[in-house]
Amino acid sequence: MEKNEHKTPCSEDENIKACLFGQRIKDTVRNKDLDGLFSLAIDGELMWGPRRSFVKDKEFEQIFDQDWIDKVLSHPPNSVGWRGWMIAHGHVWYKNVNGEFKIVSINGDVKEETPNDLPIGWRYKGKILPYDSFTKEWISSDNFEAFEEHFKIKTKNVDFRRNPGKYFGKEIGHLNPIEAPWRDGFYVEIAVAIDSINFDQPFETESPYEAFGRGIFTKRSDYDETFYTILGEIKKEHCSELAPNLKGKCKESYVLWLGDYGGGSIGYLFIAGIFGLFELENGKEYIVPLKYFWPEVRKYSLVNKTMALDYLESIK
Repeated sequence: MEKNEHKTPCSEDENIKACLFGQRIKDTVRNKDLDGLFSLAIDGELMWGPRRSFVKDKEFEQIFDQDWIDKVLSHPPNSVGWRGWMIAHGHVWYKNVNGEFKIVSINGDVKEETPNDLPIGWRYKGKILPYDSFTKEWISSDNFEAFEEHFKIKTKNVDFRRNPGKYFGKEIGHLNPIEAPWRDGFYVEIAVAIDSINFDQPFETESPYEAFGRGIFTKRSDYDETFYTILGEIKKEHCSELAPNLKGKCKESYVLWLGDYGGGSIGYLFIAGIFGLFELENGKEYIVPLKYFWPEVRKYSLVNKTMALDYLESIK
């Protein structure tokens, strides 16, 4: 049998359904059918790509320029193993979801801009708060598990990890670090004391990644990068409502999108959350996490940013 030098992923019988779905995607792009394109996507929001509410009532060319259209139409679907399938080097990603192919990510679209009056980074007395001022749940969850065990919090993996502000001043009786149960002399914190923050860390206000937009970018090494940006401001009254038991005053509050990169193929791990600057009755100040936006699945995907933007719209 002669070897087929022009064999493509779509030449394989088991890939026919995937390739036919890729053709459906290209047909909607060719017809500039925005509703049709999103009808092929996963339920809810994309793992990466424009929000459904952002594209609503817009024309196709307002979201995708001609260069994006041309690239999608000129490239065949390509299998990328366990990651699924892509078109045009990742402009569109799709995969089998519960037995049916669905678009999961769209890249290269027109980005939704945050309001121009928002600061690029969160400033405290004129100095930029560094990334590590804002606690996020570790990928191992060990830091939150330590607090759940220490303070006997019974809502593991659910409410406490989404709405920690409700627990400060009630189940969590103080904002100080606690000793980790897995190592003597090692402490973990969720609320971060202002007087413990190192403000002298180097940073840039532009990241090298276009998709991130403006924000506070720090690179300590090839395997240690961080980034955060402000998505919106929270009124002080609402900030206090998110921590109803904390005996102190909310002085400032923002919704942040923040992520870090530790090397390897996993890439950046992003979360979105509401944080507040609180002054307690004793005069001490803390950055307190009040609410995180965790989707049911795809915890560290763009979905959490989308949820945060939707939340901001809901409280206007």
